[in-house]
Amino acid sequence: MATANAAIAIDNSITLDWADVAGANLYKVQVSLFADFRAVFEENLLLATSAHSFTDAEANDAKRFWRWAYSEDGGTTWSKWSEVGSYWVNTALATEYVPAAGVWALVKPSDPSDATAFELSPKNKIIPVSYNRVKDRNRQGTLLSEYLTTKGDIRLDFPENGYMHHEMFREIQRFHTEVKTFFLVASTNNGRDQVTRIWKVQIKTDPDLTMLAAGREDLMTGSIELEEV
Repeated sequence: MATANAAIAIDNSITLDWADVAGANLYKVQVSLFADFRAVFEENLLLATSAHSFTDAEANDAKRFWRWAYSEDGGTTWSKWSEVGSYWVNTALATEYVPAAGVWALVKPSDPSDATAFELSPKNKIIPVSYNRVKDRNRQGTLLSEYLTTKGDIRLDFPENGYMHHEMFREIQRFHTEVKTFFLVASTNNGRDQVTRIWKVQIKTDPDLTMLAAGREDLMTGSIELEEV
């Protein structure tokens, strides 16, 4: 069985675990292959505890999205949905990957044991980009498009107070030039819950960071732009 909230699961026996909410007496959870949850393959609306275990029988080597909500009145009314977490299932792998709390890391898709974490969490900006595909034309010849998927454009910023050590910069260069396509994994706290998210990404342009100050070539600042693939 995969570890609870593994970012990369190598077993389809999945456990999702989230924060207890004071006063809550019922929870619900949804799991989907789509970021907008237009279709869900796993749903439980009557959970007595803030965890859910199930068998994930969906497509192997793919990303899943999940979210939860709670009720304080036995399901009459519900909170807003939580922040969306994500995980990846690949049962052909030998090692799962579970990020430590507060960590951003780069992980090799074919070998999750080959991973490197940022010493300081970067400031980040994640822009969801929608991709459409043509479905049909109406009688006027107007194109009708079908919503297909959403992927992320990601920017990681390393300012002077959130610098990167040169060793980590070398690792980023290795992932960029040797691994090329890799996982970016984040385990962040939104003030209520620890949220694990995963993206399969490539770096858009060659990383080009600068030293923090004269004589401090060991510390790097700047930005890295990635795109989900």
